Amino acid sequence: MQVYDDTPCQLGESPLWHPERDELLWVDILDQRLFASNGNDQRSWRFERPVSAIAWVDRERLIAADSNELFVFDLARASRKSICGLEADKVSTRSNDGRADPWGGFWIGTMGLQAEVGAGAMYRWYGGELRQIARGLTVPNATCFDEDRHRAYFADTVTHRLMTVPMDEDGWPTAQPEVFLDTSNEGLLMDGAITDRAGNIHIACWDASKLITVSPEAEIAAELFVPVQRPTCPAFGGPDAARLYLTSAAVDLDGELDGLTLSATANLPGKFEPRVVLAS
Repeated sequence: MQVYDDTPCQLGESPLWHPERDELLWVDILDQRLFASNGNDQRSWRFERPVSAIAWVDRERLIAADSNELFVFDLARASRKSICGLEADKVSTRSNDGRADPWGGFWIGTMGLQAEVGAGAMYRWYGGELRQIARGLTVPNATCFDEDRHRAYFADTVTHRLMTVPMDEDGWPTAQPEVFLDTSNEGLLMDGAITDRAGNIHIACWDASKLITVSPEAEIAAELFVPVQRPTCPAFGGPDAARLYLTSAAVDLDGELDGLTLSATANLPGKFEPRVVLAS
């Protein structure tokens, strides 16, 4: 992999290729910043609270999650508009991993500020409603979707378990989450994840310097070693979604590439992330 952007992030996360802007966006949770780069020019915005996850609404607007709320952020005006509170009454939690789903919704996990056991939850916002999907999570991660199979996935990193839940035609769960993959034997801590057009899941593994590819049949089909110790989340992007991007973390590390944003030719059936549909 090569360096896409050399800005060191303490906790780089939520890489998102914007197909209407032809640029990559990502956040540094701990530095409370949002970045955008087309590979040459970079811009950034700073927030009052840690922003952990983003998805695109249209060319100028994103949906984002911080420690208090979901909000719409206008890139051109650098302005925000609240959508709804997100555990705003809990000063000891913040948002973590999140992603748009293929039905126009947005999933977002929460966690304790010190990763307290069971302090977090998973939510879905859709059609103006925020609904809790799961609770008792510690570090929710790996949120991604298989539209063809009407499945959602998410992990609780510290448990080494990737969960799956079936979805209805509007993208709401129809059953309780079940264990899809357990990586306890491999000792893998699953962080951010994406799916490709074939339904494979590509997961960044914290402290393992690699991505794993998991088939729709829950088999680890491949491993890709990367030059950072703590990869945090992959993303497809570029022309025809043919490139793979990767954010990473530098917190407590001093490696040359730790915390940088990387890219490579994907050689995978990549796809762009869907937009979030705002409630009318």
